[in-house]
Amino acid sequence: MKIFISYKQTGIKKEELDIKLNLLNSKIKPFCSNSYCLWINDKPNFYEKEVLINKIKNQIINCDVVLWLIDNKDKSEWQLLELWIAYSLWKKIVLLVRNDIKENYYLIYWITKNIYYFDKLEDLDFKKILW
Repeated sequence: MKIFISYKQTGIKKEELDIKLNLLNSKIKPFCSNSYCLWINDKPNFYEKEVLINKIKNQIINCDVVLWLIDNKDKSEWQLLELWIAYSLWKKIVLLVRNDIKENYYLIYWITKNIYYFDKLEDLDFKKILW
């Protein structure tokens, strides 16, 4: 199983992204053959918008599951683009939503039944989520 990790980057401290995304990546590793997270896999590279969109699209095409991490009340246009790509390709979409902001995102809950709420990322049971 190949997993694409979608997350909000704009306005988030680099150190916070490192900790959060490396934790998430390490928790899913036992349950997948491959995972892709732009921040982890391509962090040093900055692309033009069109190149970045194609890179993301190709990664989503080659994945089985898109994990959509929602842990910030501010919406991300890039995440919405990733979600639209995944949905249009009929990919399995899993929403990981922090409990204290779940009301902010009620309009996107129709897109999948795979919604998991959490207080801390560490508490999520990915064996249950991914199987």
